[in-house]
Amino acid sequence: MRSLIIILFAFISITSFAQRPQGVKPENMPKDGSIIGRVLDNESLKPVEYANIGLYKLHDSSLVTGTISDKQGFFKLTDLSYGRYYVEVKFIGFEKYISDVFMINPKKKTIQLSEIVISASARQLGEIEVVEQRNHIEYKLDKKIVNVSQDIIATGGTAVDVLENIPSVETDIDGNVSLRGSSDFLVLIDGKPSIFESSDALQQIPASTIEKIEIITNPSAKYDPDGVSGIINVITKKNVLKGINGILNLSVGTKDKYSGNFTISYKTNKFNFYGGINYSDQTRYGTSLRESRTSYNDTSYYLISDSDRNRARYRKSVKMGFDYYFNPANTLSFSGSLGEMGFIRSSSSNYHDYTFPFVMDDFYIGENSFEISRKYYRFNLDYNKKFSDEGHELKLSAYKSLNNGYGDDFLFEKTTDDTWSIILLNSFQQKTYEMSNGDEYRLKMDYSRPFQNGKLESGYQFRYEFSDQSFELEQFDTSLNNWEMLNEFSNDLDFTRNIQSLYFIYSGSMGIFRYQGGLRTEYTNRMIEQIILNEEYPVKRLDWFPSFHLSLDLSDNYQAQASYGRRIHRPRNWYLDPFPNYFDQRNVRIGNPALEPEFIDSYELNLQRKFGKSFVSLESYYRQTNNKITRARILGDNNIMTHTFSNLDHDYSLGFELMANIQMFRWWRFTATANVFRYQVEGDIEGLTLVQNTNTWSTRINSSFILKTKTRIQLSGYYSGPSVTVQGDRGGFYFTNIGVKQDLLNRKLSITLQVRDIFGTMKHSFTSTGVDFYFFNEFRREPRVVTLQLTYILNNYKKKERNGMNGEMDFDEGDI
Repeated sequence: MRSLIIILFAFISITSFAQRPQGVKPENMPKDGSIIGRVLDNESLKPVEYANIGLYKLHDSSLVTGTISDKQGFFKLTDLSYGRYYVEVKFIGFEKYISDVFMINPKKKTIQLSEIVISASARQLGEIEVVEQRNHIEYKLDKKIVNVSQDIIATGGTAVDVLENIPSVETDIDGNVSLRGSSDFLVLIDGKPSIFESSDALQQIPASTIEKIEIITNPSAKYDPDGVSGIINVITKKNVLKGINGILNLSVGTKDKYSGNFTISYKTNKFNFYGGINYSDQTRYGTSLRESRTSYNDTSYYLISDSDRNRARYRKSVKMGFDYYFNPANTLSFSGSLGEMGFIRSSSSNYHDYTFPFVMDDFYIGENSFEISRKYYRFNLDYNKKFSDEGHELKLSAYKSLNNGYGDDFLFEKTTDDTWSIILLNSFQQKTYEMSNGDEYRLKMDYSRPFQNGKLESGYQFRYEFSDQSFELEQFDTSLNNWEMLNEFSNDLDFTRNIQSLYFIYSGSMGIFRYQGGLRTEYTNRMIEQIILNEEYPVKRLDWFPSFHLSLDLSDNYQAQASYGRRIHRPRNWYLDPFPNYFDQRNVRIGNPALEPEFIDSYELNLQRKFGKSFVSLESYYRQTNNKITRARILGDNNIMTHTFSNLDHDYSLGFELMANIQMFRWWRFTATANVFRYQVEGDIEGLTLVQNTNTWSTRINSSFILKTKTRIQLSGYYSGPSVTVQGDRGGFYFTNIGVKQDLLNRKLSITLQVRDIFGTMKHSFTSTGVDFYFFNEFRREPRVVTLQLTYILNNYKKKERNGMNGEMDFDEGDI
C-alpha cells in the first residue's frame, strides 16, 4: 500500500509539472489562452443571450472566470493560464450544460468549442412572476427595431394604429402614414413585398399579429431602393414551439368596428405546418369642412361645404404554409395566402355654390359613395442552406402575386333651398367604373460568406410587374330618364415593368469600428401603353445605389452611427397616364408621361447613451430629393381644376430626433421623443417659380405601467406641428390614447380595453393656393373610440417564462 501511494503521488506530480513550461512557477505561467463558444436553444436553434458561462479547473473544480453570451449567443474567455478545464453553462429555465474536458497548452492556446445546445428544463416555472418590460427600441447597424407586442393601445386595430406610437413615423386622420415627413416608403411584410401601396398595405395587417417593426431609414444595398424615406418592415409573430399551438383574438369597438383572427400551428422535428384566418370590418365616422375660391374671366367662384363622411375598411383572408427541415442546415418553406380587401367612402354634404359678381347662388346636397374591392393571391417558396461556418448561407426565393378588383364612384346631387330642404331630386347623377388586374413575379438569390474579419454578401433579383386598367364614365340623362355612357371619357391603360438587380455588400470590424459598404445596380425596362390614344411611353435606364454604414462603440454605454444611402421613387402608373379622368363636374386628373423618377440622397448621424436598462439617443438626418414629384393643381378653361403631377427641382429635409427610453422602476417604463426639422421645397409649375420652407416639430410620449395584479396600463400622447407643401400648408394636430390589459387563467386569457383620442382633438387640415385659386379642407374623426379585445392562447402558444429572451417565441403580447 505504501508503495502504491508513492507511485500515485509521483505520477500526479509529473503530470502537473508537464502542464506548464519547464522551470515556470504556476503564478508566473503565461496567461495567453482563450476559449470561444456559442450557445443555442435546442428547440429553435436560435442564439441564447445572457447565458451564464463558467470556466472551472479540472483538478479541484474551482471557478476560474466567467462571462455571459451576447445577442448572437457568442462568448469569449481570455487571459487564461495553461491547464485542464471544463465549461459550465447555466440559464434560467434550461438544463445545466457541462462540456467535455479540454486542455490549453503552448501548442493549442485557443480552444474553439463546438456549438453548445441547451434544452429547456422539464421543471415548469409558471409560478415565477416576471414583471420587467423589454426595451421598446433596439438599434442595429442599419435599422431601428421597435418591439410592439406590448403595445396595448393598438389593440383591435391595424399596423397603422401601432405606428402611431413609433418614433420617426406619423399617421393622419385617414390612416395615411409618413416616415420622416414623406408618405413614400416601401412596406415589407416578413421581408417580402406587399401587393398594396404603403398605407393600404399597413391597413391590412392586424395589430395583434405583429411581433416587431423594423424602421430602416437608410437601407443597405441588399434592399430594394424604392421609397423616399426608407423601409417599414413588419415582422409577424411566429410560433417555434413543438406540438399543436394556437391563438385566438376577438375585438369589438364602438360604432361598427369588428375584427378577429385565429392562428394555429403544428410542429415536429421535421415539419412545421401553420395556418390562419383573419376578418375585419371597421367603419370610422367623421366630419369635414371645405372652402374653395377660384377666379375665371373676372368672376370669383365660391364653393363651401359641410359634410358627414364615413370611411370603412374590410378584409378577410386565409393563410397556410409549411416548413420542412431536411436537417439543421437545410430548410424548405412554402406559404400562400388569398383574401379580399375593400375600402368604402361615403359622404353627405351641404353645398353653397355662388359667384361674385352675381351669376349664380345655388344650394344643393351632394351624396357620394366610393368603393374599391380587390381580391388577391400570394405565394412564396424559399430554400435556406446553412454551411458549416457560422454566417455562411445561401437563400433562394420565388414570389408570385395576383390581384384583380374594381372601383365604383357614384355622385348624386339634389337641388335645395338655402335651408337645404330638397326642391328637386337627382338634379345631377354621375357614375365612374374602374377595373384593374395585376401580376408580379420575383426570383431572388442571396449569398453571404464570412471571413476572418468581415463578411461578403451578394445577390440577384428578377422582378416583373404587369397591370391593366380601364375606366368608364356614365351620366344620367334626365330627358331620356336613363344612364348614358360617355365614350369620350373611357380609358384603357397597360403597364409593364421589368427590373433586374445585382448587389454586393462587405461588412467587418476594426477595433471599436463596425462598418458596412455596398453597391446595388438596377436595370429598368418599362412600357406604358395608352390604348385609347394609341400611344406608347417606353423607358430603359440603368441606375446605381450605393450605401454605407459605420458604427463606433465608444464604450459599453456609448455608441455612434453614421450612414448614407441613395434611393429612388418611381412614379405610379396613374401618375403617367395622360388621358383625362373626371372626378366630378369641376375636377379632372391628367397624368404626366414625361414624369421622371425621384432620386434621394440620405445622410444620418446617430448617438446613443445607455445606462442600466435605459437609454437616450440623438439622431440627426439630412435628405435631398432631386426631380421631386409633386401633385399640382392648375385652374383651366371653364373653371375646371386640373390635378396633375410635375417634377420640381429639389426638396430638402434637415432634422434632429431626440429619444429617451427610461426604466423609471421595474413596473414603469417611460418613453419620449421630440423631432425638430426644417423642410424646404423648390420648383417650377406652369412657369411660376415656387419656394416654400418651414421649421416644424413633433413630440410623442408613451408611458407603461405593470401592476402586481397582472394588469398593464399604457398612456400615450402625440403632437405634430404645422408644415408646408409646394402649393400650401398643413395644420398641426394632437391626440391622446389609453389602454388597460388584464391577464387571467395563468396568462392564457387576456382582456384589453382601450380608448383612442380621449379629448376629441384629432383633425387634419390643409390649404392649397395658386394662380387664381384657394382651397381649404378640415377633417375630424369620431372621438373616444372604445375597443375591447379578448385573446385566448391554445396550449403553449406563448412565451414559456423560462428565459426572458426577446426572440420570436410566440404570439403572446405581453409581460416580460
